Amino acid sequence: MTDPLTPDELREVAARAEAATPGPWQVEWWVWRDGQQRVCHRGDGLLMRCARGIHTAWEHGQLRGPAPVVTTVHGIDPTDDLLAYHSAVIDEPDAAFIAHARTDIPRLLATIAALQSENERLTREKREFEVRLIQLINALGYESFGSALVAARDVPLVEARANAQDRRIAALEGALEAEHALLEYVLGKAEDLNAALLAALRHLDAYRGSVYPTKEAPHD
Repeated sequence: MTDPLTPDELREVAARAEAATPGPWQVEWWVWRDGQQRVCHRGDGLLMRCARGIHTAWEHGQLRGPAPVVTTVHGIDPTDDLLAYHSAVIDEPDAAFIAHARTDIPRLLATIAALQSENERLTREKREFEVRLIQLINALGYESFGSALVAARDVPLVEARANAQDRRIAALEGALEAEHALLEYVLGKAEDLNAALLAALRHLDAYRGSVYPTKEAPHD
């Protein structure tokens, strides 16, 4: 089983693709004979040279034609039909891109398959969530999802008003506590004043008794 690409491996694939010759590419197979380019067929003669390569599908501005990506030449030596020759020309970034493509493409396909599977799973979960959401909306007494959204939009305003009311209540409670503390202070001072007043009255009575002694009743 081919494993999907990791994020680091995906970046490496992207770097190889970015470094290679821009696409699209196309495969070409031709033979030059008698000064003309022809389709290469085996058996056209011992002097035949077959060229097979990969070129761009777009024309290069300076070359006035497709840009070569991979060019190979093979043929049979005209002096010895048992002697064959082969050659190939390719830039290093294009070679790396092609060499890794044999494993990159299957793993990219595995990555796509994994993403599609994950997308299908998330789609199923989304549908199940929507069903549960509708059931919840109906259970709460809303006629539709739209009416629930309208109610939900009112929630921040209601919460803001409730928070303001809570702040006013807290302020009133703080003022009430301050008034209660002041009242306790006043009552304490009143008790002290009452005690001092009673003590003064007792001293006054004692003073009166010493200045104006009480006359004793005569004896029989």
